[in-house]
Amino acid sequence: WVEMEVEGVWQKCKLAAVINSSGKLIFTNREGRKVFEPKRDELPALILKKRLLVIETGSQFESSLQKVIQSLRND
Repeated sequence: WVEMEVEGVWQKCKLAAVINSSGKLIFTNREGRKVFEPKRDELPALILKKRLLVIETGSQFESSLQKVIQSLRND
């Protein structure tokens, strides 16, 4: 789980999908509604600017985040 600032409001979201063809990440809220859809290369800037905070990790999140980071390194 992450907390993400979207339009000035902090929302708790989870990484629900990684779309490799477009490079997009889909973050959803607890109800499963799409909250935010950044491109994977935007993720590091969001973290550095503290607009996205990792608050809880799990094996699925860690695996997805690791794939995104690895993909960024390969680009």
